[in-house]
Amino acid sequence: MNLKKNLSGYALIASAALALVGLVFYIVTSTTGYLANTEVNALPIVFSLLAILLSCVGFILGGKLNGWVNTAIILVVSALVVASLVGFVDARVDVVADVFFIPVNFPASEGVAANASIVGAVFYVLSVIALAVSGFASDRIKDGK
Repeated sequence: MNLKKNLSGYALIASAALALVGLVFYIVTSTTGYLANTEVNALPIVFSLLAILLSCVGFILGGKLNGWVNTAIILVVSALVVASLVGFVDARVDVVADVFFIPVNFPASEGVAANASIVGAVFYVLSVIALAVSGFASDRIKDGK
């Protein structure tokens, strides 16, 4: 097993870990508390799992793959993470707007759901930033990959 142990590889696997944390927040806020009986959008879950899987493949096989394949993996993972973030935020707009823009007489569980949703979205944003670091890392540019 040839692990790509450089800044690009570590940033790619860090983005997978951050996306996993964001996914956990999405699942927890969707199935418990204030949003327990609401419909859960499966696309952010599927997209996040695919992004995590592709990130792991890119990290493990990164040294053996061509440069354009590594670039394509980072591009696809970025699109999947951004799509997960958009789905997450779209599902939580009403809750966050109710808590922060109409702060009158809302249940405490709605405030917890809104705050946890913001934290989950931040982890997805951090995952996108780690993907940008992975894509523009100087070791990728020097190696030509």
